[in-house]
Amino acid sequence: MLSLLVSILAATPVHVIAVHGARSTGALEKLKGLPATTIDATALHTYLLRTEGMFPMQDFEGFSAAPIAEWAPASAETWKQGVAHCQTVVGPPPWKAGIGGALACANRLSVYLWQQFASQQKAARVFEIDVVLDERKGKVNVRGSVWEPHSRDQLFLDETVPVAELDKTVERVVSALIAKKGKPQARNVISELASALLGDPFAGQAKATTPVAFKKTCAAMPKSLTITPKGILADSLSARWTPEGAAAPAMPCTLTFNEHTEAGVGEVLTLMTTLMTCSSNIVSAEFAKSGALKRPMVDLVSERLVQGLATKLCK
Repeated sequence: MLSLLVSILAATPVHVIAVHGARSTGALEKLKGLPATTIDATALHTYLLRTEGMFPMQDFEGFSAAPIAEWAPASAETWKQGVAHCQTVVGPPPWKAGIGGALACANRLSVYLWQQFASQQKAARVFEIDVVLDERKGKVNVRGSVWEPHSRDQLFLDETVPVAELDKTVERVVSALIAKKGKPQARNVISELASALLGDPFAGQAKATTPVAFKKTCAAMPKSLTITPKGILADSLSARWTPEGAAAPAMPCTLTFNEHTEAGVGEVLTLMTTLMTCSSNIVSAEFAKSGALKRPMVDLVSERLVQGLATKLCK
């Protein structure tokens, strides 16, 4: 009898759920009533993916935050490594000049940690439900999705109805997702933030020599850059660093390269990140490696790094 009970418990699926909205209790109760081990991760999902403001990003306290209470203590290292990765890429705040890079890394990190949480909980399925009430218009929007951690796809439903139909619409949407019914749609899968370091990814490309147009220059800028390791990108950066009014001595900089694959919506991308560390200044350039680029990669990366360093030095 005991072995049978153990087998039944072992076979019980795990569902991770996140339910948002002032009148979403019906959805929460229905999901918790399933014959499954239900983990209500709404608080974690809110922290990671429900930020608001001009730049909708969870900045993880300047990419220095320790794991929050809702994160599994046994997986603390995953959190710490992810946060440290973004601080390495974009540096500490403020990111006035590099807010785009900070926003990109923060949003990717949030998705990555949410997906890692689901995998670590050994979830069979993940349900995400949003109930958004617009009392002024007398309408309610009910959105829901369900996905399996090993899959690149999800099922999605999105319905807008009069407020009077809220409860039955929530019931209909949640029931459909439970029954694995909905509109199939690709989802963004981020299984890693960065891979092992690369060698020189620019080998064989032509050196870029066109001077970069600076938005601002200042005396704090060095007259030249001394860059290691040597290579096409290092030569391009040295050639394109020609600021007017620079008075500081040559500045030593170090380049680091890494790349990783990311399953975006409808395609798998290979993203290459180049970091340039010059004293306490860290600038980065990230591009998807694609044959559709209109300019050589070394041209794009060197321009981004030169402009980024100039902006930091003259802020």
